[in-house]
Amino acid sequence: MGISAAIPGISGGTTAVILQIYDDIVDAVNHFFKKFKNAMIVLIPVLIGVIIGLIPCFYLFDLALEYFAFGLICIFAGLIIGCFPSLTDQVKGAKVRPTHIVSLIVAFAFSLSIGVISVQFSLNEAMADVFANPQWWFYLIILGVGLLASFSVAVPGISGSMLLLILGLYDNIVNYFVDFFRNISSVSAGEVGQFLLVILMIVIGFIIGVWGISKLMSIFLKHWRVGTYYAIIGFVAGSLVTLFYNNNIVEYYQMWASGSQGSVSMTVEIIIGVALLMVSIVIGYLLITLYRRRVKINEEKIARYQASLDNQPTNGEDKQ
Repeated sequence: MGISAAIPGISGGTTAVILQIYDDIVDAVNHFFKKFKNAMIVLIPVLIGVIIGLIPCFYLFDLALEYFAFGLICIFAGLIIGCFPSLTDQVKGAKVRPTHIVSLIVAFAFSLSIGVISVQFSLNEAMADVFANPQWWFYLIILGVGLLASFSVAVPGISGSMLLLILGLYDNIVNYFVDFFRNISSVSAGEVGQFLLVILMIVIGFIIGVWGISKLMSIFLKHWRVGTYYAIIGFVAGSLVTLFYNNNIVEYYQMWASGSQGSVSMTVEIIIGVALLMVSIVIGYLLITLYRRRVKINEEKIARYQASLDNQPTNGEDKQ
């Protein structure tokens, strides 16, 4: 889950379903205070595993975003396209209403607007200044990082790391963790304390996000299920475009325009990027195939269990 959480385009929730731990995580978060001990038994190993999975990915992505950003974005985009059927499955066969189309368009436009805002206000640089000179409200932003990351679990098909990338937070949080571990032998006690507080705020934000968004999603899916999924489809489709137009990647385009190169020439990176896009689409679709199989197996188990209950004799039949 840590590896999938680090990759914009893959939903950690999908990975959790494939690993058969999604229900356990959501139940642990929703009953965190009522069943604190049981919740911690589930959540602590997951959180440790997520952190262990995140660290190497952060280091690799830190290098890639600097020297091979377009190719990396193509991988993310391919995973989104490959995983897209997991969303369209949810509205297959449902009658399309005008309100559904409106939901899709509004969500698509909102997602695009985030990318435009990130470019117009140079969010990546603005967030870099915040990370370089942290004030007290820096930790509120870190809390928001945890909240956005929770979307991967709480909202089907939406990648929290993708949202962080678009808002200019992904690159900065990656750099923060990489720099800390790169210089771990020389960090001060104060820097260690700040690092631990950052981890704590992310965890708190994540737990609050999963709990709150899960409650909200349950209401929306209960009363406006199809419309909600149309909105999610619109948001993810808009995010696919925004991946190629946000402050972080626009800076990379400007480097190309100035004649500078990344690790390879612009032409070579575009060719490699397109190839990686195709491969990632296949990988994303294979993940969704596993997801569909897991859902089908769970549905069959429920159906068999229900059938066994229906076949149980009543009290009257027992007497006869």
